[in-house]
Amino acid sequence: MMKSYVYILTDSNRTFLHVGITDDLENVAMAYKNGLPLVSLGFPTAVRLVYHEVLHSEQEALQRLRLLTSFTRMQKERLIRKSNPNWTDQSHAIGRGTHLLRDFYHGYQRYVG
Repeated sequence: MMKSYVYILTDSNRTFLHVGITDDLENVAMAYKNGLPLVSLGFPTAVRLVYHEVLHSEQEALQRLRLLTSFTRMQKERLIRKSNPNWTDQSHAIGRGTHLLRDFYHGYQRYVG
């Protein structure tokens, strides 16, 4: 069974919040960081992966995607702040080397190599 990811990307001014689904979060994050526009040409490009969840099936991920896309902006911001209060880019924490482990219950981060 493949893992699926639901994610939220934003531009440098936090103007747009893009909710998406993928089975390859690392490649999606890199594509957006390399200039793929969030919506279409003329819109800002995503520069930060600010939220992501790992789900165990595509069906679970699709259900979660539907829920997150129905959220208001304020609800999405609360969700992001719960796990990423400073809206830092989390793309460095996926794949290749360093992994970011987040303990949602205790509210702290630690890095392991």
